[in-house]
Amino acid sequence: MRWYKGDLHAHSTASDGLEPVDVVLRQARENGLEFFALTDHKTVDHLKLLPQDAGLILIPGFEFGDRLGHANIFGITHLLSQNRSLDAEQTRESLREARRAGARIAINHPFHYENTWRLPLTGVEHDWIEIWNGPWFNGNQGCLDWWQDRLAAGERIPVAGGSDCHANFPFHYYGQPTTWTAAFAPKAAAILEALCAGRTVLSYSPDGPFIDLSCGNAIVGDVVRGNPVPCRLGIRGLVDSDIVRVVSDRGVEKERKAGCGVLSDVLDGKGRRFLRVEVLRHYPELMDYQMAALSNPIYFAEA
Repeated sequence: MRWYKGDLHAHSTASDGLEPVDVVLRQARENGLEFFALTDHKTVDHLKLLPQDAGLILIPGFEFGDRLGHANIFGITHLLSQNRSLDAEQTRESLREARRAGARIAINHPFHYENTWRLPLTGVEHDWIEIWNGPWFNGNQGCLDWWQDRLAAGERIPVAGGSDCHANFPFHYYGQPTTWTAAFAPKAAAILEALCAGRTVLSYSPDGPFIDLSCGNAIVGDVVRGNPVPCRLGIRGLVDSDIVRVVSDRGVEKERKAGCGVLSDVLDGKGRRFLRVEVLRHYPELMDYQMAALSNPIYFAEA
């Protein structure tokens, strides 16, 4: 098992993107990504243009839905019988159809201003939530707050990110955010399996901070059973002013300035449902701190 970095949500001229497939793939590779999913809206035309050797692990996918929200459908190469989210029951049935076909499903930007998810997230087929869509904004924060509440209530919900990029711009590019996932092989099926398991860390860019959180042999996404040994936290790619937060079902348990490019710590998960980590970075142009990295949790079964 090793960590791979990629982007799970992007568009080309096959739908409403601004660049053709070959340009998108070249720019994704140049941005330092290792896996990539083109997810054009309600079409699989882009999949016919994917080369055999793109220098990337290519994950087949497309974006489903419109009025009631959007979801990315991964791992199948044909469209659903109905590719629009017209009403609640039809949307649920379309996602069930995708599941029967063997697809993996991500609910996209559920708190987006325009394309919010308008159905209850419970009772809808999905494997993970796209908690971080493009540059960090209020909709992402709303999704993070919702996720924290569900985790604190005892649910175990994997999250990932996606740039939703329509062209490679200086301030919005393929790999913003970058999804790191720990997979057993450099293949699409292995990447999707790792995402479903929550073995995922998100960073604002391919070169952004990386969070290494473990508890014995367990990593993020895993469940520690019995009395947990101390958890080990290592973060690389920090800047001195970054703020590191350790979060559990009790809320923020630790918060400290990084003070250097690499941070290490020992954490106690005893009596907690989970531990997860966030990194906040100050951006002078925004005059504010924004999310720079966040991890899925390590869970504790005996909390």
